[in-house]
Amino acid sequence: MSDPQSYVRHLAGQSQLAAAAFQVGEIVAETDARREARAELKIHHFTSTADARTACDRDDVTDGDVLVVGPEGVVGFLVVALPAAITEERGEFGRLPTPAHEYMAGEYADSAHLAECAARALGVPVRAEHASPVTLALRADNLPGASGQSAPASGQPIEGVIVEHNGTSRGCAPRHCTDPDVIAAREALDGLLPATLTDRHDISEPADDERDVRGWVADPRGAGRVAFYWLEGGRVRRRDDEWHGLCLKILADRLAERGWRTEPMLRCSQCVFAHRPGSPGGVAVNHAALAVRSHGPAGE
Repeated sequence: MSDPQSYVRHLAGQSQLAAAAFQVGEIVAETDARREARAELKIHHFTSTADARTACDRDDVTDGDVLVVGPEGVVGFLVVALPAAITEERGEFGRLPTPAHEYMAGEYADSAHLAECAARALGVPVRAEHASPVTLALRADNLPGASGQSAPASGQPIEGVIVEHNGTSRGCAPRHCTDPDVIAAREALDGLLPATLTDRHDISEPADDERDVRGWVADPRGAGRVAFYWLEGGRVRRRDDEWHGLCLKILADRLAERGWRTEPMLRCSQCVFAHRPGSPGGVAVNHAALAVRSHGPAGE
């Protein structure tokens, strides 16, 4: 048998142990293939669903890419030439006739997964028919809008991020709320969902009353370098987390768009390290490039 794959299948047929090892190998290969496919998908941010549709009409967006419209609370993805929303709000986007993960026999499952992560990062609700089992399993009081975890409208001040409120702050521990790097981080992540923390919150081992906390956290490391975490259930999530790890990528993409220099992540990374623009390890913000990437009124 010259074909290595055929030889491996032959060995798998000789014993239960070999068969089990072969099955595990196939699962790992399939998981890696899914991750690679998701890595090729892009997330595009727009100021309105009308702008998003215009970009799709101009072929600025590729089939399957994710569309995020923060000011309208809309997230979806492009299906051939039609932007389809998975969130409760849809603006000028269309609706899918079947659950997003099952549409076209699962052809857009990776797009649906990435879009759901983007909606989670934005803090907007996903329609029940498009939600994954993980999202559906969340308790109602742990959804965006409950327990003080609602996301602010893009461009609006976030109460508690800079000023402590009842011993908590949003997006950082209260002891860091006046740190200049944290203030810059808050501006860069404007519109994404910040976690509400106390100084006693242990993001690796949260207490029972902290397990409804979700969102991003900025932890300043000095000289303009900040570690950004994503919390679900009060606990930090790694990049290789099948359901929540993509939120780290969303944070990294947003920071890069806002001129921060992000350090490369490993598959097992628990955070995104980024350097504030103008800091020793950072780069200057390119406002012209940012305007083009935003696809806003001053875009292309």
